[in-house]
Amino acid sequence: MRVRTIVVILAGAVPFAGCGVGSKEPSPAPPAQTLPAGAPAAAPVAGGGQPVPAVTGKRGIVYVIDTIRSTGPDVVVEGWAFLDADPANPKKPLDARNSEIHVVLGPPNGAPAMFVTNKVRRPDITKVYGPNLDESGFSAVIPKASLGRGTYRIGLYVRRANEEALAFSDKTAVVD
Repeated sequence: MRVRTIVVILAGAVPFAGCGVGSKEPSPAPPAQTLPAGAPAAAPVAGGGQPVPAVTGKRGIVYVIDTIRSTGPDVVVEGWAFLDADPANPKKPLDARNSEIHVVLGPPNGAPAMFVTNKVRRPDITKVYGPNLDESGFSAVIPKASLGRGTYRIGLYVRRANEEALAFSDKTAVVD
């Protein structure tokens, strides 16, 4: 059985930008962008999520969403993510230690909301991308009862120290 790894690197609120298949080297990140106009940084949100902050950094996110389950009472999103190399210092090693990873759900109408994740150790990511990435794994369990019906676009918000990035994938979760 052949295993493929798909790596998506996005910056800002750019839709699906590209991927590398089976490669240890991710594709270069597209230019950073801020949240789209009309996506308020501190608007009230439904579903018990937190407002998504305005992100103006130049970092992208390297990530894979391994699992999306929307059966039963919860939406479950699992995978791994870390901030991409700093464009101002590209030789600085990647590091996921002390990172905060949030799942962001973009509803059909309204402001996106971010949800806290549980850390999942991922030594497999360290083996592929280098040291200090064991803490890149995440798992989020979001009760459907706290969300409205609809199709939610899935994104990630990653923060480490004073660096942060927001990326939306092409993946969705349906709540009915």
